[in-house]
Amino acid sequence: IRMSKAGKEEAFAYQLFFETHIRHTDNKYFGQPFKLDPWQRDSIFNALFGQGKYIKAGSERVFQRNKSIIVEGVPRAGGKSDLACGILLTVASMEPVYNGEYAVIAYSKDQARKDFGKLKTMIRLDPELSAMWKPWKDTIVNQETGATIMVMPYSDSALQSWHLNFCILDEVHTYKSGELYDAVVSGQRDIFN
Repeated sequence: IRMSKAGKEEAFAYQLFFETHIRHTDNKYFGQPFKLDPWQRDSIFNALFGQGKYIKAGSERVFQRNKSIIVEGVPRAGGKSDLACGILLTVASMEPVYNGEYAVIAYSKDQARKDFGKLKTMIRLDPELSAMWKPWKDTIVNQETGATIMVMPYSDSALQSWHLNFCILDEVHTYKSGELYDAVVSGQRDIFN
């Protein structure tokens, strides 16, 4: 993956936040910092966070990504859920948007419940995330910005009214049609990312 100097700095900042604040939620590594494997850093973090450029200048300088969509295949029992939830929390925390909307779309209701539990556990395990995010019954809300994190099961109509700043689609190969993907992409049309 080719990255500019700015892209390398940006990807490293996201990696640093992730490895500092995100903790494993599975039994074997529970509570331990989530250190990215080289393939996770190179194939996911660099692809998602490292391709782009700075726009504007001075205090208004922001990084604009060249890629707003990446597709990554991770094998069964490869830690997909912890990784996906950690990435979502990282983006939602590092890119504060007032009343922003962030989501993981899981392939089933059971998986959605598991992912929501993982997000709540990650927040509980880190004092800074705990100060920033408040878990409720069905959502997690940023106490300063009002941004919302949701986890919902797959449904063709699940996102028709949402304009997500960032979304992770889990197990896309199980989706019955491309309607959900299309809803995510069309909902992001006017959102800077």
